[in-house]
Amino acid sequence: MSRHEMEKVKYCRDYEHSNIVTTIYVVLSNYQIEAMCECASWLLREILLTYKKYKETDVDLLCSTVNGKYHVFVFDKVQHYYIDITSEQFEDTMGNQIQPCMGTKNIDDFVQLGYSITGENTNEVCASFCKESCVVYDNDNPITRMQLLDQIKYRLGMKGGKTRQRRRRKLHNHRKSNQCFT
Repeated sequence: MSRHEMEKVKYCRDYEHSNIVTTIYVVLSNYQIEAMCECASWLLREILLTYKKYKETDVDLLCSTVNGKYHVFVFDKVQHYYIDITSEQFEDTMGNQIQPCMGTKNIDDFVQLGYSITGENTNEVCASFCKESCVVYDNDNPITRMQLLDQIKYRLGMKGGKTRQRRRRKLHNHRKSNQCFT
């Protein structure tokens, strides 16, 4: 599938934040997506926490094994929705490739595909992933998780960060000081 075709597909259509899932998938598809389950899960969690104002307890990273391989995916507790952005790397119990960006409201759908939930702690997964200085290489250039996050935010039209807040505060104070009092 070409990049242009990929951008037209909407993954997890029945999920309120399907645009975020689709954008993460499109950005990560520039790289070796099979090695990026922690990254994809962290990116989704980070955007839900930061831009959708979820509480930390509203998003869990679910640790599992699939076909004997360690794997991480996301559970959005607010929408009661399970999301695996990197699911296409696996075959189901019948030997068929699992669809990209698998999403469902029923965890049994994942179990039937061959996922075995191990129940490890979200905080441990996040802590180990956040120690990584870069998550992927583009040719020989290291790409950090923050660079990936910036690419995704840009594609989603999200703005933020300390510089914008500082600028907004400065602008607000400037307007306030220029107000006329009668």
